[in-house]
Amino acid sequence: MGNFHHRQRVVGRPGQALPIVALLLITGPEATFSAEVTIVDERPVATMVESLEKEFGVPITYEDPPYLFANDFADATANTASPESVAKSKRVNVSLKARRLRFNNTAATTGGDLDALTQTIQNALTANNEDSPPGIFELSRTVGRFHVYPKNVKDKFGQYVPYTSLLDVPISIEAQDRNGRDFISEFCAAVARASNSQFGPPPFGSWSYWRQQRTSLGAAGRTGREVLLQFLDLLESRQSVPGARFSWSILHPIAGEHPTLTIHLVRTREGVVTKLPRQNAPVANPPPQNTTRSDGASTPRRPMK
Repeated sequence: MGNFHHRQRVVGRPGQALPIVALLLITGPEATFSAEVTIVDERPVATMVESLEKEFGVPITYEDPPYLFANDFADATANTASPESVAKSKRVNVSLKARRLRFNNTAATTGGDLDALTQTIQNALTANNEDSPPGIFELSRTVGRFHVYPKNVKDKFGQYVPYTSLLDVPISIEAQDRNGRDFISEFCAAVARASNSQFGPPPFGSWSYWRQQRTSLGAAGRTGREVLLQFLDLLESRQSVPGARFSWSILHPIAGEHPTLTIHLVRTREGVVTKLPRQNAPVANPPPQNTTRSDGASTPRRPMK
């Protein structure tokens, strides 16, 4: 894809990160995302998703596997500090081992329709899944979006065990009027409660946008994925820029912190979208039948500030 040859990725704790170069080896004429692609990265599937999403303008959500098997890590201490500091310190910094992902980009040779893009993503996941990765990924498709998430992950002994996506657990959210920021914070709290895990909200960089959005969306026994999709559909219906689409990613850190949800806009072929708009948005709420709660729903947590 155009000019996307090198990208700097940072993993690990802030201040102790190991810079890893994600190199896309492009074949064919010009600097385009051609029919054969090789990605070398510690998260090659995530890089594949981001690259295809940007190239074809279609939201492709991504969820990391949890990283539990020690052999999937590399000692990055020498790369993150001076030799003198390494000699004095007993702390060991780790990163994920970089892996190579090679696949055929069917969509590049067939005009990029959704069926071809489906095949391209599946080609990449098949290649990944045959290479003893930390997670075995699966692909699903909803209206206008693809979803890439792990179905099996390595446990601490290196054996594959079934894994349920954080967003495929039924959740409950009390229906009440909230701004967009508070809704996402409560959504993450509901996922954390239902999955008995920690789950963090995204960084809210565009305060004016998120605080201008309002919804009374609630949930009772619906999966987190269904609820998040409905909320993003509401946001998309309010955009003044044609073709604005939302997508998300969930990354599991390797330093013991909780996974974090990140929501971003996708530049589509119908319009150019690079950041969240700052204009006021009209108030719109979902139909009443989607804003009920069960009697046993948990009391919402106080939104994070």
